[in-house]
Amino acid sequence: MEDNNKHQNVEFQNVEFQNVEFEKIELNVTASGQVINFTHTTEIDHNRIIGIAQVFTNENALPNSTLELDVDGQEVFPGGFESKLIYAGQEVPPDDRYFSYLDRPVKQIKVTGKFTDGNALAPFAAYSANVYLMVLTTHEND
Repeated sequence: MEDNNKHQNVEFQNVEFQNVEFEKIELNVTASGQVINFTHTTEIDHNRIIGIAQVFTNENALPNSTLELDVDGQEVFPGGFESKLIYAGQEVPPDDRYFSYLDRPVKQIKVTGKFTDGNALAPFAAYSANVYLMVLTTHEND
């Protein structure tokens, strides 16, 4: 039987993960072809990123849209990375909505990126293409 709580109490090299939380990076697209550069600083009590997802309020904008993302200066998604590869729509089961990211310390680090709208449909309608970080609050074991 599959463990549906696999991220709630996981042991990893003397660290017990007890809290899964989410950080939202809001990306509001107001024009066709818009490029949005963003910088986000993770919260002080969030120590590890374990997943990344992108959610669109207009699925018609998904084709050809791209997301470039760096975490603490380390490239995660290169320029031209298609958003549809990490899209987390309603048809995706909840346990599969987050792209697994390397488990590493991220306490108050910078997440930077560039989103490019690929929506070529007329007429254009504003939408959101938010990025969500699945993060863990950790408690060191003695």
